[in-house]
Amino acid sequence: ARLVLKYAQTLIAQGRNRVLEEWIARLPGEMVDNAPWLLYWSGQGSLASAPVEGIDYLKKGFNLFREQGDATGVFLTWSAIIHSITHFTMNLKELDQWIGLLDELMETFGAPPSGEINAGVTNNMFMALVYRQPQNPLIDLWAERVHTLLQGCKDLVVKIPALVNLAYYSARLGDFEEAEAIIDSFQKYSKDRDAMPQLVLLMKWIESTYLSLTGAHEKCLKVVSDAIHLADSTG
Repeated sequence: ARLVLKYAQTLIAQGRNRVLEEWIARLPGEMVDNAPWLLYWSGQGSLASAPVEGIDYLKKGFNLFREQGDATGVFLTWSAIIHSITHFTMNLKELDQWIGLLDELMETFGAPPSGEINAGVTNNMFMALVYRQPQNPLIDLWAERVHTLLQGCKDLVVKIPALVNLAYYSARLGDFEEAEAIIDSFQKYSKDRDAMPQLVLLMKWIESTYLSLTGAHEKCLKVVSDAIHLADSTG
């Protein structure tokens, strides 16, 4: 269990989810069910192969974190659940519950801890609103928070999802010039050695979405083909 907690984030970053799943599977089920951090990493490790099961783990972890008053765990897991819905299960109706819950969590625990956790909450709340409640009057406020987040940000794990969310929002609004400008701005990161495969695939996803929406089908197919090759080659 100590090894899981020490190395889980590294394994996820390397795309070695299966290794993490195998480690956790060796632990007694009762131990995992009563340890919110083990549930959190069980969820993260399972999302790619079994997203419904992965979200169930995350929800169990969220409830335990909340009962224990662990603000870090609460906000981290809330973000992971939003991300898993928008990127894996696409059961968008479920987002309404989690969007509405954020104010309650902030009343109880205060603002999300600064740094990566706050960035995750900001990115995922904005994405949830774009996907499910584009008419919500708060969406521009969260868009502005994403812009603020990007100022001086050098962490690609934070920066790339934020840019992708803004590009998708612009495309949804029909502002294709703005979407194209954002997509062009992060092309350099796809060649960055520090960019994880998941981040490169995320960039290729929004680029292919934009090309499809604007009728550039041959270019779209090329980007999709490159993305599939990258996914296959990295596992």
